[in-house]
Amino acid sequence: MVEEERYSGQSGQRKHFGVTLRVKKLFKGAIPSETIFVTQLMCYASLYPELMKLGRTYVLPLHAISEDGNYEMARCSHSGMELIDGKLYTFEWTEQDGGLKRRLQLYKTYSDFQRELLSQPDNKK
Repeated sequence: MVEEERYSGQSGQRKHFGVTLRVKKLFKGAIPSETIFVTQLMCYASLYPELMKLGRTYVLPLHAISEDGNYEMARCSHSGMELIDGKLYTFEWTEQDGGLKRRLQLYKTYSDFQRELLSQPDNKK
């Protein structure tokens, strides 16, 4: 994350949130700048901007929604992962203290993730 400032707004009847992120590495595609604005529509997602913290590294599948650096997070159960000490973690629902919260769940090592992603036919160079 680049900054703590977060955007929250309404698009028709759907509420969405956003955050400005610094891009460290791309696995696929191109991004026009070092920083991007990422939004997430309020629907089920494991990771959303309110869970992101400054100084952390996240792996996000993104969809470009305009040519000016605006992207949308995936709308699926695993919309992003956090990289901690060479391992990727997903964000899973858990019940704590009478409410729903998130806990980190080990997905796989970052090196295994990179190897698998880069071995896919459309990613070979």
